[in-house]
Amino acid sequence: MPPARMPRYFWLVLFFALPLSAQESPDRLRGRIRNDSGLVVAGASIYVTRGSDRAVQQTTSDTDGTWTIRFDDGTGDYLVFVAAPGYQSARIRVQRSGNEREFVVDLVLKASSAAQLATVRVAATGGRRPDNGVRLGTEEVGASERWIDGVAAVLPPTVRGDASATLGTVPGVIVGSDGASLLGAAPGSNLVTLNGVALPAGQLPRGAPVDARFSAGTMDATRGGFAGGQLDFRLPAGNRDMQRRRGWGTLTPSLLQGTDAIGRATGADAGNLRLSGSADGEAIRRAMSYNVSADYMRTTSTPATLITADPGALGIFGLSADSVTRLQSAAAGLGLPVGTTRARSTDSWSLLARIDDTRDTARVLALTAFVSGAAHRGMGASPQLSPLTTNTRTDRATNVQLLHQRTGARRSWFNENRLSVSRTDIDGRARTTAPTAVVITDQTDGALAVLGASPTGHVDRGQWTVEGASEWAWLGRTPAHRFRAIAWSRFDALRDASLQDALGTWSFASLGDFSNSRPSRFTRTLVQPPTTGSAWNGALALAHQWRATPSLQVLSGARIEGNAFGGLPDTPIELGSGNTRPAERLRTDAVPMRVHVSPRIGLTWQLGGGDARSAQMFSSYGTVVRPSMGVLRAGIGEFRDMYQASAVVGTRTGAQLLSCVGAAAPAPNWHAYTDAGTSPASCVGSDPVLTQRAASLRYLRSSYDTPRAWRSYVNYSRNVGPVLARVEAMGAVNLALPGVIDRNLDASRATLLPDEQRLIFVSAEAIDPRSGAVSPATSRMDTRSGLVHEVRSDLRSEAGQISLGISSDIFKRPSPFYSATWTVQQVRQQYRGADGGGFGDPTRIEWARGANDARHVMQLQAGYTLPRQGSLTLFARLQSGIPFTPIVRGDVDGDGIPGDRAFVFDPSRDTDAQRANAMRALLDHSNARVRDCLSSQTGRVVSRQSCSGPWTVSANARIDITVPISVAGRRLSAALNLENLAGGLDLLLHGANTRGWGNTALPDPVLLVPRGFDANASRFLYAVNPRFGSSNPAHTLLRNPFRVTLDFSLDLTKPLAEQRLARTLEPVKRNGNWERPTLADMERVQMRQVSSLHRLLLSFTDTLFLTRDQIDRLRGADSVFQGEARALFLPLAERLAALPSGFAATPVLEDIRATELAYQRRFWAQRDIVRGILTPLQTSVMPEIAKMIMAYQLAPDSRRWPRWFFSDDGSTAGVGPPP
Repeated sequence: MPPARMPRYFWLVLFFALPLSAQESPDRLRGRIRNDSGLVVAGASIYVTRGSDRAVQQTTSDTDGTWTIRFDDGTGDYLVFVAAPGYQSARIRVQRSGNEREFVVDLVLKASSAAQLATVRVAATGGRRPDNGVRLGTEEVGASERWIDGVAAVLPPTVRGDASATLGTVPGVIVGSDGASLLGAAPGSNLVTLNGVALPAGQLPRGAPVDARFSAGTMDATRGGFAGGQLDFRLPAGNRDMQRRRGWGTLTPSLLQGTDAIGRATGADAGNLRLSGSADGEAIRRAMSYNVSADYMRTTSTPATLITADPGALGIFGLSADSVTRLQSAAAGLGLPVGTTRARSTDSWSLLARIDDTRDTARVLALTAFVSGAAHRGMGASPQLSPLTTNTRTDRATNVQLLHQRTGARRSWFNENRLSVSRTDIDGRARTTAPTAVVITDQTDGALAVLGASPTGHVDRGQWTVEGASEWAWLGRTPAHRFRAIAWSRFDALRDASLQDALGTWSFASLGDFSNSRPSRFTRTLVQPPTTGSAWNGALALAHQWRATPSLQVLSGARIEGNAFGGLPDTPIELGSGNTRPAERLRTDAVPMRVHVSPRIGLTWQLGGGDARSAQMFSSYGTVVRPSMGVLRAGIGEFRDMYQASAVVGTRTGAQLLSCVGAAAPAPNWHAYTDAGTSPASCVGSDPVLTQRAASLRYLRSSYDTPRAWRSYVNYSRNVGPVLARVEAMGAVNLALPGVIDRNLDASRATLLPDEQRLIFVSAEAIDPRSGAVSPATSRMDTRSGLVHEVRSDLRSEAGQISLGISSDIFKRPSPFYSATWTVQQVRQQYRGADGGGFGDPTRIEWARGANDARHVMQLQAGYTLPRQGSLTLFARLQSGIPFTPIVRGDVDGDGIPGDRAFVFDPSRDTDAQRANAMRALLDHSNARVRDCLSSQTGRVVSRQSCSGPWTVSANARIDITVPISVAGRRLSAALNLENLAGGLDLLLHGANTRGWGNTALPDPVLLVPRGFDANASRFLYAVNPRFGSSNPAHTLLRNPFRVTLDFSLDLTKPLAEQRLARTLEPVKRNGNWERPTLADMERVQMRQVSSLHRLLLSFTDTLFLTRDQIDRLRGADSVFQGEARALFLPLAERLAALPSGFAATPVLEDIRATELAYQRRFWAQRDIVRGILTPLQTSVMPEIAKMIMAYQLAPDSRRWPRWFFSDDGSTAGVGPPP
């Protein structure tokens, strides 16, 4: 290149380079982070947002507290946000002054409270009353738990407040016939608490303003006492700013229920009436607040019994109308009363109340009381039973709790003390004093009917519980460490004076035998003394929360638990004297005190991939809790049940049972039996083979322990576009599960039945040839005792599940809302033959599917707000079948335990033609599920839990309607609740021939019914139950009707204008004296309702990157708005101050309402001003409360506009009804 031309190119390049270099001028931000004690804060997270395009950079402070961030494209306008564990977050706006390129930002962080140990984020708590940080939406570190939320249709109004029904709506929880189960744990391993204390009853008032949290796994070691899940209801203190009243009325008449003829005949369409109410507020100004709710419910129906049921209902049990007629005639001739059918009804009520002493804001002192009761009449009615077999029962429960909370200086420590006393009582009585007769009316399929009194007899049980805890939380030496500790103790005492089958039960193999008074068996409880028992449980626990990095928190700890029984019988059991093996002396009081350590550790890791904010939304369609997104949670720990006093009460001593089989059974004289003293106390003759008079005993093995579970899980949630997605995997090993061994069973004399390959433990002479009834006398090693069950805790189960869930993001679109969850699980469990379903050696342990092993559970809910009309909500749950074992009715192997496993006879090879034909008919006409189960096991004994029940579906819908009427000046709301939509669709499509959609699925597990014994061939004669495994409505009595429930709610709250008037005029205490409020006092009260949208946005000046012009315009708009509000409320205060002592309230209230309506119009006019000031980008990132206000669709009538209340910084907010 010629030298003469170089300068020309040089100046050309320089001309274009200058603007480029100006655009790339970097900005450097640096500083040091200290705490309010002057010490440097290492590991603090610093986020710097650039003002022009909101680009964000992040760094962490070094060990000396310093940090540096560089922006190559500097704009000179930045927002610096700093967060550190144990400190309140801080933010500051940084703007260029002159030509500076380096910004020094030194920040001082204030320490936060210690009471927030179990939450992911810590909010500033200035001036707040002490609390434990547990409130709706809080998220515990490393926990697998969820707040119970959802649309209004999740639970019908008739079961709201019911703990069992609430558990049935939790994804991943399996609902079986005995209750809700989590990962194979028994339903009894779940713990239901109220404010952290055990709840003695499961039904709270419908209107109780409680929040509920279900924990499948908590890594906080201070929480325990359960090996399943914990459902904790939280009842807050009453509102100290306003009083609220509300009432509900729910009506479900039979006319609005749809079911088939059998459902109507059996009283499935029971009418229901429920009345509820709640109130909270201040009882004494600045001294006492209250929160009270009450509930009453009545359910009535006219059930079908043996004498009133139609042929269809009788046919479900294999009974014919002709057989029932002959049975009644025979009973009348023999003098056995049948009785008349009475209405079935239940009256239940409950009361929940909390009273708080609010005089001292530095501590909380609260008294909570819960009382409930229920009276059941006509229980147990069925087309299979005579009317006299029904009984009555009364349930009562009382719980009183005392709560004391306090906090230290600068909230550096927190203490909560709880004391609770509970009592429950159950009193059940048979309708009449008479013996019981069980009659097989058809030997072809084993159909039976029951006459006389209920064999359950008299139930009298009561329990006391005293529980106390002292919980502490404090900060460590550095704010990255927090600790929580608890000392907890609980004592239970149980009394049981129940007496069952006091007059005896006669069994008859046919109608002819009944007419001729030839029983096949007679059993009776001769003596059943009252028993008592107690259990003590205690724990010391320590939890440590460590914020390892700004995005990673670890919660670990250990729980030391102690358990002991009281009241164990001290009389040893002597076995084997004079028999084939040496005598044994079994101790019944050998269970020692247990001490067990349960460790736990979990983590929460903010990985990104979503909005980390959590929030709650209260909408017309329900309550939605939005969890934080982009978070990984994982944990592993051990969870342990408590000792139960019922385990001690089950170890009865001194109970005497009488069993007479075949010829030894006494012929009944029904006229003579009026009390226990007149009923037979011995068998006929002295044949020891057919006669047994002995005590059945039960005791705890010395190694007995309570069930416990090792549970681990990992879950991750993140945003996927407009959808919130969550995946969770959980696994559990359940240990120390209970099982029994019969120590008095002589297995050495067992013989084999050749056709079934079944071991029986009695001689052929002990089996009645006419009925197949078995006397267990010859199976005993020591005939002085009957069953001697040793309760062990050496079984286990294993479970795993994966859940996938999606839901809409309320941050992006509150309505419509939807949520869907799919859970896949597997449960394997160990069993013994002595636990039921036995075959062969009753001590052998075998693996099979768990009792609640439903492989699939799907849930769907959706809600939509109808503009100015109400809302529409839907909830549906689909669950696959629960496993069951095909069994034989009664006890055929002679071990004294009914429900032995069945043998599936091959109809093509069976020599019993009647049985072969019945089995062939069952296989030909049963559904594929039952047919496949039996066909795969033809010619052998069935495997345990080898059959499955059908899929079940529950679906509800709810339509909430805004009613433009009022009652006594109060706003009325109405709703239609549609329960069991699947059942309604079934009726609509199939009419009288329903398919059973929406019904409870409890298949009949009885496959074979003994009808005799052939001693020569050593085989039982069986009838085949044609209803085995069927869920067809023609074979089951269970019905869940389609119901339309009318649900009304009435807002009984005193109008806000009246409350504000009372607050405005109430005396003010000055210098120890109560005085009339001044004009300034009245103006201050009225101005409290003023909420400025302009001022709210100004508090987010840095976040929104407001320009100087925007700040000035918002300040000017706020000044105008405040002046307009003052121009409204100051004259109002002047008019109120001038009121005489005996003023008329009506015109004053109208004046207040008119002033508030005028203020409302000015409040909502702020939106137009804001739209003219902020840019679209700023509007999209404004705080959520401002977004909701800006997007709210107002009704044409300003009198229907809602009132928003919020603080200047948006930290507190609420919405109320129109003035």
